[in-house]
Amino acid sequence: MPVLSFGSRTIAYDLRLSPRRSTVSITVEPARGVIVAAPQGVSSAALEGILLRKAPWIIRKLREAPPAPQPAPKEFVSGESFPYLGRRYRLKVREDDRLSVALRGDRIIVTLPGKDDASAVRAALVKWFEERARERLPERVDLYSARMGVAPSRVVVKHQERRWGSCARDGAIYLNWRIIMVPLSVVDYLVVHELCHLKVRAHSQDFWHAVECVLPDQKQRRDWLRRNGPFLTL
Repeated sequence: MPVLSFGSRTIAYDLRLSPRRSTVSITVEPARGVIVAAPQGVSSAALEGILLRKAPWIIRKLREAPPAPQPAPKEFVSGESFPYLGRRYRLKVREDDRLSVALRGDRIIVTLPGKDDASAVRAALVKWFEERARERLPERVDLYSARMGVAPSRVVVKHQERRWGSCARDGAIYLNWRIIMVPLSVVDYLVVHELCHLKVRAHSQDFWHAVECVLPDQKQRRDWLRRNGPFLTL
C-alpha cells in the first residue's frame, strides 16, 4: 500500500487508478481508511503534490473518524465459528485420550485429553491452521508463478503481526498463515500481489497494473480483505 509522508506523520492510502477518471478524489472512511481515486495516467509527482496539499484535511478526517469495530475476543468453546478458506465452521470441543483437530462436515472438531482449556484449544487450532497454510499456500504460489513467469527463491509461511505477506529483496515470498482463513479468491489476490513485487518493487502505477493484468477484479478482492481482514484472528 502506498504511503504519504507529511511532517512526522505517515499516511497509508489505497490508490485506485481508472482510465475513466479525469480528476483526483480523496475519501476517508472509518473501515477502509484513505482511498485515493485518480486518472490512469497521473504522474507520481502530480499525485504527491495533491496529497500534500490535502494532508491536513486527511489527518483531520482520520482523527474525526470513529474507531473501526474490533473483533470480539474468542472464548474457544463449542459453538463458536472459525473461517477456513472463506467458509465458517462451528467449533466442537471433545474430551479424548489424545489431542487432535479435524474438519468434519461443517465443524472443526478439537479433542483434548482432560478438561476443556481455552488456551489449549487455541494452541491446537493455531497449529492446525498453520499446517493447512503450509500445505495449501505454496500450491497457489506455484500455480501463479508459472502463469506469471516469475520464480520466488523460496516460499515461507509464518506468523506476521501486521502484514499478510511480503517479498524480500532476495526473491523470497513470506506469507502470513492467517491467509488460509480467507476465500480462495482472496488467497490468490495476496499471492499475486507478492509475486508482482518480483517484477515491480514499489506500489506504483506499474505495480497495480501488473496485479490487474493477472486479476482484473483485484479491487473487489482487496476490498473484501480490507473489510474482513481485521476480524480474522485467533
